[in-house]
Amino acid sequence: MRQTRRLRRRYEHAGVAGLRSRHFGRRAANRLDEDLRARVIDIVRALYPDFGPTLANEKLRAEQDLVLSTESVRQLMIGAGLWRNRKRRNTVHQPRERRPYYGELAQIDGSPHDWFEERAPRCTLLVAIDDATSTYLHLLFVKSETTDAYFTFVSEYLQLHGKPLGFYSDKHAIFRNHLRASKSLDLTTQFARAMEELEIELICANTPQAKGRVERANATLQDRLVKELRLRGIDSIEEANAFLAEYRLELNRRFRKAPRLSGDAHRAIAPHEDLASILTHIEERVLSKALTFQFGADLYRIVGEHAGKPGQRVRVQRINGGIAVQHAGKHLDHEFVGTPKNTRVADRTTVSERPLHPLPNPKKAHKPPADHPWNMPPRSVADPDILAWETPDITALG
Repeated sequence: MRQTRRLRRRYEHAGVAGLRSRHFGRRAANRLDEDLRARVIDIVRALYPDFGPTLANEKLRAEQDLVLSTESVRQLMIGAGLWRNRKRRNTVHQPRERRPYYGELAQIDGSPHDWFEERAPRCTLLVAIDDATSTYLHLLFVKSETTDAYFTFVSEYLQLHGKPLGFYSDKHAIFRNHLRASKSLDLTTQFARAMEELEIELICANTPQAKGRVERANATLQDRLVKELRLRGIDSIEEANAFLAEYRLELNRRFRKAPRLSGDAHRAIAPHEDLASILTHIEERVLSKALTFQFGADLYRIVGEHAGKPGQRVRVQRINGGIAVQHAGKHLDHEFVGTPKNTRVADRTTVSERPLHPLPNPKKAHKPPADHPWNMPPRSVADPDILAWETPDITALG
């Protein structure tokens, strides 16, 4: 009521102009100095033109010794045309509750991206995020998202933290075979087989939103990490992987959350679990009567005193650039025999050595002999070699 009476008195004294706020036209007490505003805009335009307001403010504090609020930097960038608010989607997804313990579930994913901004070829960043705390557990740059790359990634993860209770991934063919399994065909992928031997549960998400923490982590890294690599002049996978060990600690300091329950669910690697022999390609082969087996495009023979028996199943794995053969936990000596003759050319050569055009079919390359009836020249009636019964009856034509 007092404010109403105050406005009435001002209206009676000065009319409509008296109702206007007396702060109108005054300079705000907390307004940034014009020189500081211009300096911030120039720095952001020169060094951080594609940075978001939050990241740009962090760099201004750390590298330029300029302390401003994130909202002030956002308004300055909007005014200078360097930032525009993103539209948010209206799609609603049911949230999934975090696991209570650190190390209980790790979300893993590969993020292919132009990480070096054309300073080097495109590559993939493998990411592992703790579901309970959003901790960046491990980061690794690889050339492409392959089974061997994930084996290296998981091996380094286990040596850093131990074994989690489970890995949460998408339905990539590395983790899950999309063919329909049958009694005579084992469709378990190499990665799934390795996780089963290590007693780590592998869960494949049905949607990207189900593993949204690692998806959002990929988006954050594609924004922040790309710019960190640019500022530090890093332009190779080797240099980037060396930098990731330091950068991961900075990310955890910035984004890590407290778990619902205290404790670490990671388990120690058992003495009998040899990571080099588990995290590799392993397949079963049946020995022939000559104690040979084919692996890839090569033929091998089991040798030695305990060479095994024909029809016996052996376990073959790639290791250290070669292969190792086991049966019932015992290593079997073997020797390279050669390449089977019936092996396709495409299996015996690398991609660069394969012919650009398919080889001709030998059946189609057959040419009939010169005396074949198809190659005989046409003969006329006057030819004396024509038999009598071959001579046409001219009278019959009349």
